[in-house]
Amino acid sequence: MRAALAIRPDGTPDPAMFVEAGDTCSVTNSYGRSGRLSVQYSCQRAGKGELFTNADGNFTADGYEAIVISASTFPGDGDYDLTRRLVARRVGACPAGAAQG
Repeated sequence: MRAALAIRPDGTPDPAMFVEAGDTCSVTNSYGRSGRLSVQYSCQRAGKGELFTNADGNFTADGYEAIVISASTFPGDGDYDLTRRLVARRVGACPAGAAQG
């Protein structure tokens, strides 16, 4: 899968890098320094409930590699557990207006 994603002007990653489309998420903890990346999100999934996503990895000026774990125990039918390995590389400057939100 290919996606154009950017780092926001405040230095935080665009949540679209790590969370599921359609979830409403907020950052609960974030760290990015000296090549190390760690971000935790608390998300709400419509009709299901709360979901937690953690991304941990390494970055350079040219990209990043991270393990992203999303988990929840939704009520009723459906514990949710997803682990992904994401690898990204820089291909150029972000287009004007990208990752403003």
